[in-house]
Amino acid sequence: MSDLTILEASTALLARAFIVVAIITWVVIAGTFLARVIG
Repeated sequence: MSDLTILEASTALLARAFIVVAIITWVVIAGTFLARVIG
């Protein structure tokens, strides 16, 4: 296994993690906003 392959795998994993964090953050912000509007 070459270093380049490991780097590509790490980059893909990082990208997925970043997307998941972004989605969770968006959901939390939207939930907080909705709670304020409804409440």
